Amino acid sequence: MASFKLQTMSCPLASRELFQSPICRWTGTSQMVNGHLQEHTDLVLEPLQFEWPEIGQNKVFFSKVDHHIVTVAIKYQSENKFLCHASINDTELETLFYKYELELTTDYKGP
Repeated sequence: MASFKLQTMSCPLASRELFQSPICRWTGTSQMVNGHLQEHTDLVLEPLQFEWPEIGQNKVFFSKVDHHIVTVAIKYQSENKFLCHASINDTELETLFYKYELELTTDYKGP
């Protein structure tokens, strides 16, 4: 029987690419990450509605889809450009086939 090593990962809030200082220093196995992310209750958005980050700021939040936790990271690139990355934090094979759709809307009516 083949053995395998569980992947060690860090909380997305520790990303040096998104934050100058880590917000969370948790590390654990890929099987433990969903339980950890639910500890960030202020960042688990249900329903999934959020305020867009300010110019120069990055943002990370989480949402539940079925029994999975989805991580959404928004990274500032330039005044008119943000990159958005969504991923399901799960080890189930079915999550490899999920598709993401992000709809951006605004309540801004203009002057």
